[in-house]
Amino acid sequence: MNPSGLEKQFYDFFERNTSVMLLINPEIGKILDANPSAQQFYGFTRNQLIGMPISQLNLLSPEKILEEMKLAVSEKRNYFRFQHRLSNGEIRNVEVHSTPLISNQETLLFSIIHDVTDRTLAEAKVATLLDEKEILLREVHHRIKNNMSMIYSLLELQIDSIKHPSAISALTDAASRVQSMAMLYDKLYLTQDYDQISVSQYLNSLTSEIVSNFPNSEFISLELDIDDADLDVKRLQYLGIIVNEILTNIMKYAFEKHQEGNISISGRILNTDYLMSIKDNGKGMPESIDFENPSGFGLSLIQFLSKRLNAILSIERKNGTEIHIRLPIKIS
Repeated sequence: MNPSGLEKQFYDFFERNTSVMLLINPEIGKILDANPSAQQFYGFTRNQLIGMPISQLNLLSPEKILEEMKLAVSEKRNYFRFQHRLSNGEIRNVEVHSTPLISNQETLLFSIIHDVTDRTLAEAKVATLLDEKEILLREVHHRIKNNMSMIYSLLELQIDSIKHPSAISALTDAASRVQSMAMLYDKLYLTQDYDQISVSQYLNSLTSEIVSNFPNSEFISLELDIDDADLDVKRLQYLGIIVNEILTNIMKYAFEKHQEGNISISGRILNTDYLMSIKDNGKGMPESIDFENPSGFGLSLIQFLSKRLNAILSIERKNGTEIHIRLPIKIS
């Protein structure tokens, strides 16, 4: 193509650029010029490329190619992904940036072509690996859940075989902790996101299950109003164990035998924190119980996990007991 039809500066840029470049007549879909990089990439001489229908390179139908060129001419789109055929028959995946160019009162398309075949293959490989990872993680979570369920069942069997009250209490508490973790892995098995899981979905199931495990559960009403938030799995596991310990304590000690009672649990997002409240209308937690100076394994576990969560715990003793748990949604 004679440079008199274009500014010489552009023509020099076109000729010397290492990127693959074509000038195309969008009305008839034919190549008007190809720079040396295009000749090298496609494996055709300049004379072979000039006048060649673009459909000889592009695998789309001629009609579809004309539609795409109209979009480029009208500037409705300037980025495209195509498959182009080289002179040796090899198919390459390309990204094409096209923009209209006026020359001698004629609208042409100036197209810059990038070969992205290797990147496309790499992306496909990564997608396959991610699929395989998801399948593996799903299987791992399923097996962990099954193993924890087995441990829970063994603890239940052991509880049935012993008579000592303190041993029964200790094993029951251990079984409850295992159950809370098994439930988390069950949720992970069903979710599509293995990094985060719904707080409300997990805690609604967990709290209902904990309460129902106690013989006095038929006398206790459970009110749940837990807003959703996304916590990473590890932090949600810690929170689940803390809630398990608090609820277990309430069900054991807050109400007299066959006493009707109420437990309300709420969860709210407050700026960058998540605030949980667990309230009962039972006989109240003794003043001797202090999260800062715990006595007993359960309270020590709550204190330990709270520190891991950067959580703040507080107790209100009025018409029963209300425990507040405030933790950052994300660790910075």
